[in-house]
Amino acid sequence: ELKMVASEAPQEPPAPIIAREEDKVGRNEPCHCGSGKKFKKCHYPTLG
Repeated sequence: ELKMVASEAPQEPPAPIIAREEDKVGRNEPCHCGSGKKFKKCHYPTLG
């Protein structure tokens, strides 16, 4: 009986998983590569 009730429940697709960086870098912070440039002028354009 329990299986029948569960199978009749509306199935919703799972929510998408959004990947996040471990250490979030602010756009105006120094770039993580050590270039001395701001992140937004160095590696930010390569993200996407």
